[in-house]
Amino acid sequence: MIFLSFYRPVFRIKKWWFPFFTWSLSVSAINAWRLRMAVTGNKEPYLDFLRELVVQMLETHGKPALATGPKKAPNPGLRFDGLNHWIVGTEEDANGKPSRRNCKQCHLEGKKERKTVFVCKKCDMPLHTFCFEGAFTEFLVFRFF
Repeated sequence: MIFLSFYRPVFRIKKWWFPFFTWSLSVSAINAWRLRMAVTGNKEPYLDFLRELVVQMLETHGKPALATGPKKAPNPGLRFDGLNHWIVGTEEDANGKPSRRNCKQCHLEGKKERKTVFVCKKCDMPLHTFCFEGAFTEFLVFRFF
């Protein structure tokens, strides 16, 4: 089993059975590679076979990646113009409950994990009702005084 040491996966997991599991997967992949070379008669590097195997398994059994990262921010002129901003409820998720997002104003104040079910219809920023009123009055104070 000299092939087993070439591309050995390294994990830091404290479960006692996990090294046995990864070893069995590695041995199975090596045996499949050797069987494929014996059947087809073609010599191919083990790494290419392993890469193809992993890609095929992920395409068959994997889940698509979730959209991560921040949403595209609206134009600051649009966001702070003070015209036609209305707070509305968010759309419902698959369970029929309104989706919850982090409130933008609370996040700016350092309260990072305060979720809300309301968004501004114009600029699509999640805000609590009381944060929506506060953000709008702050805008008026800075804008006109």
